[in-house]
Amino acid sequence: MNLRSRLCFALVVAGSLLFAGCLETLNVTTTPPGATVVADNGARAITPGAIQLEGRDAPYQITVSKEGYQTETVTYATKSAEKTLAVPLAPLVSVKHFALASAPTGATVALGDRTLGITPLTVDLAFHRADKDKPWEPLPLTFTLADHQTETLALTEGAALPAPVKLTLLRAERTYRLTTKASGAGEPIAAALTLDSAPAGSGPSAEIKRTFIRADKSQPWPEFALRAEITAVYQPRDFRITFDTAPRIDLVLEPISEILVERFFPLVEMTPTGPRLGMSHEKKTGTIDTAEPAADITGLARVTDFARRDLDRTLPLEALNSYAILPQGNFVVISVTTQDAELARTDPAGSFSAHLELRSASEGNNQRTILTNDPGYLDTAPVISPFDGAQPFIIFQSNRGDFAKSDLYRLQLDEHNSPLGGLARITTDARFNFAPTCADTNRVIVYLSLQPNYARALPQLCTVTKDGALPTQFPITATEVSQRDIERVFFTRKNDRTGRLQIFYMQPDGKLVTQAVADPAFSDANCFNPAPAYAKGGRILFVSDRVRGKTERANNNIYVMNADGSGLQRLTSNESDDILPCWSPLENEPDVFYFVSNRGGAYNLWKARLVGSK
Repeated sequence: MNLRSRLCFALVVAGSLLFAGCLETLNVTTTPPGATVVADNGARAITPGAIQLEGRDAPYQITVSKEGYQTETVTYATKSAEKTLAVPLAPLVSVKHFALASAPTGATVALGDRTLGITPLTVDLAFHRADKDKPWEPLPLTFTLADHQTETLALTEGAALPAPVKLTLLRAERTYRLTTKASGAGEPIAAALTLDSAPAGSGPSAEIKRTFIRADKSQPWPEFALRAEITAVYQPRDFRITFDTAPRIDLVLEPISEILVERFFPLVEMTPTGPRLGMSHEKKTGTIDTAEPAADITGLARVTDFARRDLDRTLPLEALNSYAILPQGNFVVISVTTQDAELARTDPAGSFSAHLELRSASEGNNQRTILTNDPGYLDTAPVISPFDGAQPFIIFQSNRGDFAKSDLYRLQLDEHNSPLGGLARITTDARFNFAPTCADTNRVIVYLSLQPNYARALPQLCTVTKDGALPTQFPITATEVSQRDIERVFFTRKNDRTGRLQIFYMQPDGKLVTQAVADPAFSDANCFNPAPAYAKGGRILFVSDRVRGKTERANNNIYVMNADGSGLQRLTSNESDDILPCWSPLENEPDVFYFVSNRGGAYNLWKARLVGSK
């Protein structure tokens, strides 16, 4: 290298060394201030501040950071004429002031595991985001209050002041003041109370506490079934206690005026395979009031004292099903249905029995004598025949000879009305023989008979002597039969046109069948239970459902008419089930009659006299 060249190289090196050795001051500001500034040469400052940078060709990498803000990295070239660097920092944490409230107040507010306080409260809450380009993360606040549903409020960074958080009740205790009164005058009554079928005290004044609980606010509040009743005296009063029920509850009970009364009596019923011996559970409405509103009869008196079943269902069953009056008029033979409670659990149909009793026909006289009492047998439908002045016979139907079917039996009484000898079976054939009747002085028994194992069979009228001789079958069908004199046999069957029960009579030889109730007004009603007087040409008692009561319900009443069908008169109008009438057998009581009624709530035997008689 020549001298000139060496000189030029030395000048260049010297210039470079002079430039590299020069320091430059860079002023750095941030929004907000207080950020840490670090250059890649290790220079450091706190904004607002300055860092010293050596001049160089490569730009500097400068990092600006502050807690709670996005860290920024910027480049700076020392050759730049600008010696000031302004760096805006985006916040990553935002603290906002909130006033929090709930309805109702007193709720605990929590943010995660941190409890903030009890409403109402004011609190500063910090929002965070991962970087400046991401949204602010909401803050889930939980509001918790005892017996209320917990609610969550998601607060956002830019949200306005939140409305009070509504907390829904999930559990509430209620106390109710309850009074029970009778309708009309509103007198307080001591009604028994049940709540959801559990005992809840009694009136006339009671306090009931109940806790309402639901799983969440989307579920309805439970309801509670309240009942007030005085069994068999007042109708049950039902009331639904809801969450909105007022704290005072007044229950007004209506007196029971009528009830359904079940009548238990053995019967021969038709099935798809033929007749079958069974037990009827027929229910008929009976009024609690036993009085007779009409003025057609007088001297109404109850002979038997069978109790109401609805008063105490735990008592053993004992129910009147049929009866017959002895010729002396002082005693009545009744058939009583009973049930074996233990057997009823496994064999309801076979748990019933019916036995015969002798009771006084005088009101209030509880004298009774058991005539037949063999469990499992159905002794029913007694009728009395003195047979030419001899001691009376009791003719009745029973299944003693064949448990599955009925036949006719007889039992004679001595002068003391005690059984004389044993029972004698009258009918011995394979048919179902039932519903016996007989004339006052006729040795012939009239009854109904059905062919077994024949689904379409209808009961036919038959006759037989008391000794079982001379059985005769008439080509006449019937549903019941009654004979009180030796000239006519009364029976009931359905009218072919209307399908209603109507009463007919025929001569003892089966001839001259005639309809007994000729009044056209009764053609569309059921007429049954005919009971002609003992004397020839006497009046006839019968039952009809022609008249409807106050509730438009057809109920059975007792009627009377002359032997020729004239003089038809309604005798009972109690709106109960009045059935099975029978004239008194005494000559000095031509206007006295007996009947069965469920007035008073149980089937009993009643006695009355036609108005105008002595």
